[in-house]
Amino acid sequence: MKKTLLPFVFVLLIALSCQSSVEEQSYNASSEFTTYSIDIEAESIEFMDQIESVELVGFEESSESLLTANIRFLNYEEGYIVVDEGAGTVFIFNEDGTFKSKFNHKGQGPEEYSFMQHTEYRDGFIEIYVYSRRKMMRYNLEGDFIGAVDVPYEATDVIYFENGYLLGMGDQIGLDSLDHNLVLTDKEMKPYAYALPFSKPEGVVVKPPTNDFRIDGDRVLCIRFWTDSVYQIHNDEVKPYIHFDFGDQWLWKEFPMSNSLDGKTINAMTDAGKVWAYEWILGTDRIEMTYMTSLALPPGIGYIDRKTKDFHNYSFDWFKQEGIPFRSIAIIDGKLMAVFSADTLSEMIEVIDQEKVEVKGFLSKEQILQSENPILVWIKFK
Repeated sequence: MKKTLLPFVFVLLIALSCQSSVEEQSYNASSEFTTYSIDIEAESIEFMDQIESVELVGFEESSESLLTANIRFLNYEEGYIVVDEGAGTVFIFNEDGTFKSKFNHKGQGPEEYSFMQHTEYRDGFIEIYVYSRRKMMRYNLEGDFIGAVDVPYEATDVIYFENGYLLGMGDQIGLDSLDHNLVLTDKEMKPYAYALPFSKPEGVVVKPPTNDFRIDGDRVLCIRFWTDSVYQIHNDEVKPYIHFDFGDQWLWKEFPMSNSLDGKTINAMTDAGKVWAYEWILGTDRIEMTYMTSLALPPGIGYIDRKTKDFHNYSFDWFKQEGIPFRSIAIIDGKLMAVFSADTLSEMIEVIDQEKVEVKGFLSKEQILQSENPILVWIKFK
């Protein structure tokens, strides 16, 4: 069973969940299961009132280094690896934002990829999941092809962790009689364990090309896109970790999930005013959350205080446009890593105390605010 995605839903989900491969840092590093009750009608607080300071990083602009809005950032100790999976391009920037190199091997050849998915950087090389060929393709930072590993199943999600791979199967029924949502393999892709069994599809066979897996220190967190529960995987043990309880505001609680997005389902996603999809960013003391209640309206956005378990919506009184002014990437060392356009960043800079703003890298603040490239902003909360 192939996964499908209607074009207009695809665009909305990409905007919601274009996550990046950077290691999360959590508040509760134990195996304790936690439920967070989320009221999307909770009182809003002004986002600017949360900010203690911001750091700006601009990226060099040339004919070789122009970036789009839908980019991903990978862990890289010497600077920034920026991936445009749609275009098939990997950009490498130095720590100060100067452009270093790029490569693109999109194509149908044996050493090329037709489409990039779940791109990761580890051990000095880039690894790309090519779903259509069931292969993990590897390239060094110069862009040279250095090998491939066959994936044993039509996995929808793949991640490498602790000398092996985790495969997410996306609720696909009748796939070689597998009927498990999680497969654990060694580094050669030989399966040795299976988890999260199921007997019927648990969601719509439609999902964005983002990864259901994310690394959190010494474990991997897994959440299937259409569900409200997070699992943790550590030492080959799979346990429930977080339940996001939207209560009666969770669309799929009362609306039967089908195996396709039929007209009734689309109407409910558009008009019911209930959460049908969300993205979350895990931090030490907070969880940033973006959620969708309509196909026609911008997403909502807020955060969970992990100590009190309270959810707060954000308001952006300074933002003159419709929608959300930035895209959250990760929380690292207590700072939210977010991507802004020059226009939206300019609006924030107009109202923030300038003593709270620090520029990193080779571009000045004036140059950054005139940039065509997306701008990386590190936000430290109070």
